[in-house]
Amino acid sequence: MESEPRPASRSLLGCSSGDNLCIVREYEYEVIIVPVFMIFVFFIILGLILWLRYRNHKEMEEINDGKDSSRGIQRPNTSEHIALREATVEGVLSCKDPYLETFEIPRDRITGDLQKIRTGTFGPIYKAQLLPKESEKQQTIVIAALRDSPSARDTQLFLDRIRFHAKLGKHPNIVDMLGCCTDQLPIYLIMENVSEGDLLNFLWTCRRDVMAMDKIPFDITEKQIFSVAIQVVNGLEYLHQKKLLHGDVAARNVLIHHDFTAKISGLSIASDIYNRSMILMHHKIPLKWQAPEHLMKKPVTEKSDIWSLGILMYEMVTLGAPPYPDIPPRQILQFLQRGHRIKRPPTCGTTLYNIMKSCWEWRETDRPTYPDLKKRLEAGKKNANDKIVLQVPEEVVPELYAQVAGLEESFLMDNFTIL
Repeated sequence: MESEPRPASRSLLGCSSGDNLCIVREYEYEVIIVPVFMIFVFFIILGLILWLRYRNHKEMEEINDGKDSSRGIQRPNTSEHIALREATVEGVLSCKDPYLETFEIPRDRITGDLQKIRTGTFGPIYKAQLLPKESEKQQTIVIAALRDSPSARDTQLFLDRIRFHAKLGKHPNIVDMLGCCTDQLPIYLIMENVSEGDLLNFLWTCRRDVMAMDKIPFDITEKQIFSVAIQVVNGLEYLHQKKLLHGDVAARNVLIHHDFTAKISGLSIASDIYNRSMILMHHKIPLKWQAPEHLMKKPVTEKSDIWSLGILMYEMVTLGAPPYPDIPPRQILQFLQRGHRIKRPPTCGTTLYNIMKSCWEWRETDRPTYPDLKKRLEAGKKNANDKIVLQVPEEVVPELYAQVAGLEESFLMDNFTIL
């Protein structure tokens, strides 16, 4: 049986039928041109993708700027900032935002000895008295002062923080700026005094009172937890309406009044976003309060604050216990990736715990919105117990708390959460 003839191979003109090198040369243009063409197409596509991302980024900045302006808080003009490498402190002060003049308080209205209470981000924190105007009463104030011998950069950052508070506006659940002294050094940011200080230490005080079996000056009930949570939601919603994030929602960053009025403080991240459209690297946010996307170094959103709000509710219902007490801070992400969450504390009712769990959904889109949270918290408040006082007899040891919570002990003792 005869085999079918093999098809003749193409060959270059002048090549003999057995010259393989000559036949290979026939394809050398295809071997070179095709890869070059594919590389060329790849770079065109890559350039197009980068251009589209840049254009979308610029459009979002313009949209956000427009929204911020319509809501009464405008981004600062970065051209107003002087080159800090060449600046002096006096130069920075001379170039400050003229808008701050409307908030200037004469230094002679600050009376009495400055009582140092803690050390803040930029310098000492004092309590003092503010002499009244004609129609006012003398009041206790908190003064955040810029440290002695500041650099030009520190001075600019502190002025930026003052400007942020000045332009943020007033809200009943956000710590209020009363004024400033920026005419000369030392620069002062003057804030309202919130009588009971930060919520975390307030919760610890309640533990000590219960343990001592003395007369309890502050009785925390389940209903009051719902009330404080609603107020924090209101304050966070106000920030997010202005396209700002808090970034570190926790009991240590909430101030509490004797009438259980809650005021959000610790707004340094929101100030960074307002002044620079970015979060500076110096913020040390404890891992146990961070949402999964934050732990994975992904962009944070308002839903990241909602996750942390669930941790804040846990802090309240346990009178200041550290979250995930049995899990080392560095293992939190792995713990959450396996679907685990904080177990329901013995002092926590089912309704409150279900709200907390809804804040801890892995997917951001599955977490509740602020209107949804307020609706559920209001409903829970109506049915919450207002008679039984929460009791956790174990006294908190700050050193042990700091270790379990993943905080530096000095952060608990030496910071003041207004800044």
